[in-house]
Amino acid sequence: MGDGSARSRAPRATRRSPIARHPIAPGALGVETIVFAMSGTRPWEGVLLGRPRGSLARAKCYMAAPTLANLLKLVGTPRDGAALRFSLGSEYLKAGDPAGALEHLSEAVARDPNYSAAWKLLGKACAEAGRLQESLGAYERGIVVAEARGDKQAAKEMTVFARRIRKQLGDAA
Repeated sequence: MGDGSARSRAPRATRRSPIARHPIAPGALGVETIVFAMSGTRPWEGVLLGRPRGSLARAKCYMAAPTLANLLKLVGTPRDGAALRFSLGSEYLKAGDPAGALEHLSEAVARDPNYSAAWKLLGKACAEAGRLQESLGAYERGIVVAEARGDKQAAKEMTVFARRIRKQLGDAA
């Protein structure tokens, strides 16, 4: 192949796709609409062109906005359950809004107290919001739930996260 007989790859032409506008929950990122141009090789990647609050002007945007908007439409419908609230909490965390995530993840564990993944994500959201005591409580409850369900991997992960939180709390004291 090194003798020149192999075809050389020409650089992939850059596709300029149209600018997409996606409505999001008011105040979720400080803007009503995210405007971004598709730029990556994956169809959900793009570069943010709008100027929302903060330094997100040219940040990567992974289309959390349309997913979030679509999921929010389902709140209050017959499909509103622990899985929907878990998905909403996850999307709010991806969007950098731990307060919004806390609301939906708390509702997820209230609807299904045996949902170990929701406890894990609730602990993460609490930690990102700076509520370390609540984070530790969520992880401890999640460990109990995961062990009762036989979810060993989730229990191990939450044990590690809880240990880190305890260490942070010990250093802060």
